[in-house]
This record gives sequence, C-alpha cells and structure tokens, in this order.
Amino acid sequence: MDIQSIITENLDLILLIGSIIASFFVIKLVTKIIFRLIILLLIVTTALVVYQKFSNTNLIDDVQKLYCDGEKLDPIKCTCFVNPIIDDLKIRFNEEELETLKSKKLKANTEFLKSYKLKESEIKNCFQTMGNSNGILEEIFNDIKKKAGLKIID
Repeated sequence: MDIQSIITENLDLILLIGSIIASFFVIKLVTKIIFRLIILLLIVTTALVVYQKFSNTNLIDDVQKLYCDGEKLDPIKCTCFVNPIIDDLKIRFNEEELETLKSKKLKANTEFLKSYKLKESEIKNCFQTMGNSNGILEEIFNDIKKKAGLKIID
C-alpha cells in the first residue's frame, strides 16, 4: 500500500482529526479574546464607579445649580427639566432620605436618571409647550457632561 491510497481511504478520519485540532485552536483564541474584553469592561466599569464615588458629581445638586440658581438662571430649563425631576425625587424620597441620597453620589446619579426616565414625556411636553424643540434635551445633556463634573464621558 502506498501513502496516497491510505490517505484516500481514510480521508474522512483525517478531516475529522484536522477539524477537531482546528476547533481547539479556535476555541482557545476566542476564549482569550472574550476574557480580555471582559477584563477591559470590568476595568472601565470600576474606573467609572470610582470616579463617580470620589469626584463629588451629584447630579441632583449640580443640575439645580446649573439651571435654577445663580447668574446662569434658565427659567425654561429649570421649569421643564429640573423641577419635574426634583419633584419626582421628593415624591419617592422624604427630605432626610434625599439628603442621605445626595451624599451617596453614585446612588444619587442613578436615582436622578430614574426620575428623568419616569418624567421624560412630561419634560418633552413642557418643552414643546414652551416652544422649544426636543433638541434642547441634547443641549442639556451636553451641559451636564461639561459643567456638572462628568468630563470623563466626553
């Protein structure tokens, strides 16, 4: 028997062994990539959580200062954006809980976003009633990113 006839007779077996070996290499490569992506995602998430925890980025107070207090008072943004969110927070939390919440920066940011989602349609309706388009929300979020201490998102 020569080699060519052995290969021809056992071609299915040779292809099976070759595909098993190739699949092991593919699985090894894919697991390395997935593992690296998971580690990168964990590092980025941890960095964001640590940043928000120690950077004093309390959206509740920062947004009130940005639109409802001081020289940059914007009555439309204060009335249509800030007040509905603050009112929702006051409904969901009493004064003591709200002050405790403000000291927990990450939790405060999360609750602020929850209140925004709950009041989103009311906020959009208010802006439309005042004659402003929905594009004003994008402007507000850009202001929050730049002025309220969330520059890391940019």
